[in-house]
Amino acid sequence: MNLSQALDTTTVANAGAVMEVRDANGAPLIQEDGRPVTITLLGKDSDVFVKHEAAATNRRLAQGTRVKLTAEALKADTIGGLAKCTVAWDGIGIDEDATECTYENALRLYNTFPDIRDQVSAFVDDRANFSKASLKR
Repeated sequence: MNLSQALDTTTVANAGAVMEVRDANGAPLIQEDGRPVTITLLGKDSDVFVKHEAAATNRRLAQGTRVKLTAEALKADTIGGLAKCTVAWDGIGIDEDATECTYENALRLYNTFPDIRDQVSAFVDDRANFSKASLKR
């Protein structure tokens, strides 16, 4: 069996996949023109996410035991990783009708809307979203 065809999630994770944003009841959010609100994300096996995780871990290790690890710092690292994995979006408006997809705006989105942050986190963590089979859906 050719494992690169069956199990290579890195290639697709680096290319990204589109997630439809849903409301609290699980229904897709729909724009006025009928298109779904979407966020294009890199997966946890992407080079960007792996590099972010390694940098965060190295930073914590370099601090040694003299600095306490806090829940707030861990949350900030998590949100930073999700923001780095956010490469595009359609239909996202934070304070206005349309907000440009930037790292800073992604940080703001995920800090302001925990439900979207949770959806993005679950999507990025689910390797099935970044398998070659998911490209055929």
